[in-house]
Amino acid sequence: MNQTIRQGAEQTQPEHKLSLAARRELTVSAVQEVLRLEEDQVVLKTAQGLLVIRGRDLSLVQMAPKGDLTVLRGQIQSLSYETAVTGGFFKRLFG
Repeated sequence: MNQTIRQGAEQTQPEHKLSLAARRELTVSAVQEVLRLEEDQVVLKTAQGLLVIRGRDLSLVQMAPKGDLTVLRGQIQSLSYETAVTGGFFKRLFG
């Protein structure tokens, strides 16, 4: 397994990677937590911030222990990162 070291940090963390196949299957590594899982939106907490996946008929197919590999399927329409893990994000997310 690949490991990266953040400059100035003593801990190592798994390398965060995305792989999208035909906009139907998304594989994500280094997922720390699934914060939201709905048919039209999935929010994953990663080492690089919150990853927001929007689409249709989204489902979680696989989530390995320790976040090694997470696989989502469905019609994936957009991927975006939110770096601030604050109440402002969740207020916008949950209205």
